[in-house]
Amino acid sequence: MDLKHVRRNIILYKLFVMFSEPLFWGPILIISLQQLAHMTLPSIYFMESAVMVLCVVLNAPAGALADTIGRKKTLIIAMVFHIVSRIFFVTMTSPSGAWIGNIFWAIGYSLQSGADVALLYNSLDSRRLGGQFKRIEGHAVGGRLLLIGICSLAVGPLAAINMRLPLYCCLPFLCIPFAISFMFKEPESVNVRRYSLAEQLKTMCHGISYAVRKAEIRWIIGITALLMGASKIWFFAYNPYFEIVGIDLKYYGLIFFLLNIVAWMSSRFAH
Repeated sequence: MDLKHVRRNIILYKLFVMFSEPLFWGPILIISLQQLAHMTLPSIYFMESAVMVLCVVLNAPAGALADTIGRKKTLIIAMVFHIVSRIFFVTMTSPSGAWIGNIFWAIGYSLQSGADVALLYNSLDSRRLGGQFKRIEGHAVGGRLLLIGICSLAVGPLAAINMRLPLYCCLPFLCIPFAISFMFKEPESVNVRRYSLAEQLKTMCHGISYAVRKAEIRWIIGITALLMGASKIWFFAYNPYFEIVGIDLKYYGLIFFLLNIVAWMSSRFAH
């Protein structure tokens, strides 16, 4: 891959990461599921737990698919699932709508997970620029956190008018990463060898076996699971906490903005 295409992929990747998450939904995620999908808090937590398990199950096959058909095509398919997922969330009126939306999200997330990062790293590696990966990834994720924080300031006033308004505002921005997924240049290294389905399954089984045997890998998996679990507990607990302590809906976005500013600075300078 020539340097021009590498630089282009870097710019596109940053924009893709910035706009691939719902920008206006975070501060009211739980309360919107309660009011729009008429779900109880225990049923929401059960649904989210089931979806996380589905993501774990789908992650390895999704990675194998990306290795087989290429990162670019995988990201295009992932964004289609994300768009369908977001439409179900916007129009949900019952728990079934939220469940269907979440299942589509899990499939899209599993397809996107790793494929986007691999596309960036393979692009950099093709020009021996892999050392820049951490800085670029940190800036990309930091940009997304900053953008979500800024958009969160509008969530309170919008939700006070209609709880669906912040969800509707998420839809147009999702068109940006969908269009970008068509514009990526596939790194040549992805297509060096195409593995058959049997070879992919054999490789996955070997990887699981290796992880079970190696204490270092088990520690990495355990610590990662702990961090991800803690972050999910926080993310799905702050809405109920805000309600318990009597924080007005109009301040939800402001608090989320301040949290995201801290996260943005941490991500931007993490390298």
